[in-house]
Amino acid sequence: MTPENRIDLLVDGLVNYGKKIKENLGEMFLRKDARAKQILEQSEDLLNQILNPFPEVTTDRVKEWYEEERQQHQTVRDKDAGYTWQEDYVMFRSELSNLKFECALQSTTNVDLEIKYTKEINRLEKKITLIEKKYGVHWSPDDQAFKDHLSSAKNKKEMLLINIMKKIMNERTYLLQLVKKYAKGQSIAKKLNKQLSQATKELQKRIKEYNSISCRDTVTLKDLPALCKETHSSNNGEMDALKAEAVSLYCLIERAKEERCLVLSECNAAINWNMSFHSSIDESVNAALEPLRAFLIKEAIFYEYAIKHLHAVRAFLTGDSLEMDFDFKYSSDLSDAFNVDDLLQEINNDDMELEEVDSDFEELEDDLD
Repeated sequence: MTPENRIDLLVDGLVNYGKKIKENLGEMFLRKDARAKQILEQSEDLLNQILNPFPEVTTDRVKEWYEEERQQHQTVRDKDAGYTWQEDYVMFRSELSNLKFECALQSTTNVDLEIKYTKEINRLEKKITLIEKKYGVHWSPDDQAFKDHLSSAKNKKEMLLINIMKKIMNERTYLLQLVKKYAKGQSIAKKLNKQLSQATKELQKRIKEYNSISCRDTVTLKDLPALCKETHSSNNGEMDALKAEAVSLYCLIERAKEERCLVLSECNAAINWNMSFHSSIDESVNAALEPLRAFLIKEAIFYEYAIKHLHAVRAFLTGDSLEMDFDFKYSSDLSDAFNVDDLLQEINNDDMELEEVDSDFEELEDDLD
């Protein structure tokens, strides 16, 4: 096959594919809406079933759980630990002492490293001096107040680091799931692997920082899930399982509602797109000569049929009566060939195989037992 013929074949194939997509837009919208509607109904039923044994848990409470989880996954910064000025003071003192000890162990031949240590030491000394002048304190590491506030600050720091590590761990798990969907060597797979490496390095950095201040056993990457579960779990295992399942179903419900709105929006956009093309063709028909005029009229009839079909689909999606304020100039004689009522009845009675929404709550209850 010559290059010219190959190009013609590819163009014809793309044109044919695009035409089929345009012809099946209405059916695609209906299938998307039907699937979203079924997921919505099944999720609402499952949510009501798992909430029935717990009258004190309402849908509003589930929404609060969702917001809490969403806040946990947002960016957590080191300054969010909530230190008091006393805790800031003892942490600065402790950090300065460690930094000076670390600087003494390093070789003085590295000028850049020495400058870096000097800048950091000067920064900490300025902060310590400001606090001492403002509050009139000067605790030594042997003072009881220094020890008490240092212990309190380390506990807050531990909780902050656990929250940060939990967030990074969730991101890393999500990236691992995405990496499985793409073959090695693809550009998107390379980007995902790069993000995965960055997340792993950041996680290892936070683990090292946690081990430096924690009094517990040394934590590794494998120990993180157990540490986060131990820190954030409550005494009521059944309520934890309920919370996880309820939030998951709530997200499905909200996503299904959003999907139905998007389908309706896409349907309106498709109607406007077809009407725009029909308008441009209509303007060209009068000035065109045969056989171009016949071809343009044929195209106008195609777009009018698509507009009729999409209007019927939109009426079905919204549940409103069918109203078409459009002048079907070229296909008025073909009105008998297109029965809107029959189309809506066919759509309504169409048995489409859709995926069912499964609930993991029973499995969670079995695990608890």
